[in-house]
Amino acid sequence: MCDTRWEDFLGQFSDAPPLFRELAPAVPRPGGGAGTGEPPEPLVELVRWHVARVLGVDGTIPVSQPLNELGLDSLLAVNLANRLRQALKVPVPTAMLLKGPSITGLIAELFPDSSPSASPPEDGHRSTTARVAGDGWLIFHRPNADATTRLFCFPFAGGGAGTFRPWTQHLDPRIELVAIEPPGRQTRIDEPPIRDVPAFVRGLVPLLLPFLDKPFAVYGHCLGALTLFETVRTLIRAHRIAPVHAFVSGARPPDELHRHQDFETKLLERLLTLPGYSVFEPVHRQPDEVFAEAILQFNIVATESFLNDPELRRLVLPVTRADFEMGSKYRYEAEAPWDVPITCLTGIRDVYVSPENARSWSRFTKRRFQLFMVDTEHFLVVDDDQFVIRVLNRELAGPV
Repeated sequence: MCDTRWEDFLGQFSDAPPLFRELAPAVPRPGGGAGTGEPPEPLVELVRWHVARVLGVDGTIPVSQPLNELGLDSLLAVNLANRLRQALKVPVPTAMLLKGPSITGLIAELFPDSSPSASPPEDGHRSTTARVAGDGWLIFHRPNADATTRLFCFPFAGGGAGTFRPWTQHLDPRIELVAIEPPGRQTRIDEPPIRDVPAFVRGLVPLLLPFLDKPFAVYGHCLGALTLFETVRTLIRAHRIAPVHAFVSGARPPDELHRHQDFETKLLERLLTLPGYSVFEPVHRQPDEVFAEAILQFNIVATESFLNDPELRRLVLPVTRADFEMGSKYRYEAEAPWDVPITCLTGIRDVYVSPENARSWSRFTKRRFQLFMVDTEHFLVVDDDQFVIRVLNRELAGPV
């Protein structure tokens, strides 16, 4: 006798092996009914079944809730796309999943002739909580009209608004998080990415202004700190609007962005060993293999994961190149320090940002400056996000 939890066991397969199909007839079987002209209910349940297993979700998933709200990130999107291709026998572009469709939205894209009226009930679940505004630039993962402060979060190179979605579970309820989603990222993956900072600011600021109707703060990691800096500078110069606090992490100050340091020396030594490297071209113009090796030098585990997946690499590498180009073309223009407190967080083992770089952010404010040295590496925005959130809560909401 074999005591097996068949549903869990078969969840590891995109299509159950023939032997186990006969042994576990009561378990929903991947591939059954899809693309055969059967009613759409089995199709919806089949997709929901695969989604639940990829996301590790117990219980029923609301079919109208965007999958990115449930934690579908880039790597999980690749896994889900592979499973659905085998189960449904139709092309399932990973880019489609990166946009975060709901189950019903995904089925409508894959099977335009399916009837939405046949979708199963929601079982009392809330369909969605997110709000997209500003022509896609602004994503309110959990809108909160009662919040007293808004926090605008700027993503790192190649990153998007999805990075900040988990933060909403731990931020003080008096803080409403608004994630910046530039073109070319995740939900906007079909749009061409921006390649210089002035274009980024011109695109964002007019759409940001209507949402500065209450006190607001800004947070940016690495390249996000640079786009944050120029966005805030434009708000102060052109609109006489300033945040109540600026938070930066894993970032060199804008006037030290191009200063040659140990990181650049070691990077050059490594790239010179590669046959495709050209000393006459900047990093963002190097061949794929060289550029991939360059971004690996930041010691970010997630980078290895997406580079090892051909489809994800094809989708993410172009926008990462564009972001590196944005940084490469940037030139700092000096101005007086802001009347805005600045808090800087940096990893003690960050290979890119030195302690001196981090302390240099103090020159950009005439108000209070804080520096937190965290026992982590460059990617603390994800690797130590709970510490970042505690700092944000303390500074923006005070004692709970």
